[in-house]
Amino acid sequence: MSDCDKLRKQLKRTVYSKKLTLEQRRENYESFFTDVFLPNDVDSAAETFAGSNVLIFTPIVKNAKNCVLYFHGGFFQVGSQKSYSCFCASLANACQAEVILPEILPTSEKQFPFQLEQAYRLYQSLQKSERFAGYDFVFAGDGSGANLCFALLLYVQNKKEKPPVGISVMSPFVDMRLKKNKNKDGILTFELLDLYAKRYAGSNDLAFPLISPVCATNEQLQKFPFVFIQATADEYLFEQIAEFASQLERANVKSEFEVFNKCMYMFQLFPDACEKAHLAVESFAKKIMQMFARTFAEKNNPHH
Repeated sequence: MSDCDKLRKQLKRTVYSKKLTLEQRRENYESFFTDVFLPNDVDSAAETFAGSNVLIFTPIVKNAKNCVLYFHGGFFQVGSQKSYSCFCASLANACQAEVILPEILPTSEKQFPFQLEQAYRLYQSLQKSERFAGYDFVFAGDGSGANLCFALLLYVQNKKEKPPVGISVMSPFVDMRLKKNKNKDGILTFELLDLYAKRYAGSNDLAFPLISPVCATNEQLQKFPFVFIQATADEYLFEQIAEFASQLERANVKSEFEVFNKCMYMFQLFPDACEKAHLAVESFAKKIMQMFARTFAEKNNPHH
């Protein structure tokens, strides 16, 4: 049995088991993802913007005025800032940009739209701050955090404010109106995902685009910046992710959909166990760099 297969079984048993309480899942999730050692050549600082406590990861080698706002996964239930610190520090190094990692409050404390409105206030505050004045932003995230990336973009569009220059996501949870399908991944189940979705939405309609971005109109999608989506063909949510990628294509959004085969859900977070993780994160970071580079080129060649 490979290290990745062993990890898959451990995750199923200690994080995504129906027998566990929410507190146990969250605690076990952190123990899986947390590393006390951050990568070399990356500084970490804790700051507060608009009431949100964030971690800012700054690589020694970085491009000026480029920032990734990363929303962590965990289905608005089990993920935490602590569990994603090492990954975001590595991402900062890989894409040579500052990465901001906020704490997303779990639905056990607040339900929709609290997390979205908190993300909006944070994004507003960052743009108005002296620290990040004039910066270009890319929204990035995984799972439920990726959902928040698209929902925040729709929210910003509605407010007619400055959007990010791009969105880069992994395994986005874009349709909370879940359908039962064959669980190829062996980690997530319909029952667990359905529970997470309904806890997040509360009494709100699951078809609301700010809850299920796949329900956004073609007109809304046409305003999207460049979108990069990375997923594995073996994950439970693959069908909805592929459908959303097709919607973007039909709306003529500049986008790319990268699919990995025979990989577990969110394998990118486990470079020591999953052999394709380094390749995937490198690709993910490269697309972010291209988003910033494209924007820089457009600013310096406005007539081309």
